[in-house]
Formats: sequence, C-alpha cells, structure tokens
Amino acid sequence: MNAKKILFLLGMGATLLSTPSMADDANARAIMEKVDARDDGQTLEQDMLMVLIDKNGKQRTRDLKSYSKDFGADEHRTLFFKSPSDVKNTAFLTYDYDDASKDDDQWLYLPALK
Repeated sequence: MNAKKILFLLGMGATLLSTPSMADDANARAIMEKVDARDDGQTLEQDMLMVLIDKNGKQRTRDLKSYSKDFGADEHRTLFFKSPSDVKNTAFLTYDYDDASKDDDQWLYLPALK
C-alpha cells in the first residue's frame, strides 16, 4: 500500500472511532442538564465521606453530616464533621445567595481545643 492509502485508512478509522465519543458527550451533557434541572426539594440531609489523598497516595477520611435548606433562590448549608476525633464537632455554615452581586457568607465553628 502506498502512503496515501494508509493515511486515508487511518483517517477513516479515527473518524469512525471518534464519532460515538461525540454522541456520548452530547448524551452526557443532556443527562447533566436533566439532573441540574430536577426538583431537589426544599431540604436535604446527607451523610458524606470525604477522602483526602496526599501526593504520596496516602488517604485520610472525614465523615460528615450535611443539612441544606432552600430559602427562595438562596440556600443555607451546614456541614458537621463526625470523625476523626481531631476534626469532630467542627462545623461549617454557608449561605449561598442567588444574587451574583452578593458574596456568599461562610462561618466556621471550631470546638474548644482539648
């Protein structure tokens, strides 16, 4: 085979392989938009696990409890750290304002050091 035929076949193969990927991207975007547009209610309670990974691959975990409440277009969210003991009872409160000209408010509660 000459070089032109090889390049043509490689180009066609790349085109065929990339076409489903483009369809998947559009499908993924549609799914994300549907999830974002869904009604998630006025309140939310979640148990979460945060995994922190350092540059050496060592993992540390944080167990959290989260509460959220909508106030019109604004949202108030509180996170409580449940474990490990060095962060237990630490809390983080956020007021997320829908108005882009207004900065969100955030507070951090640190329990007394033992």
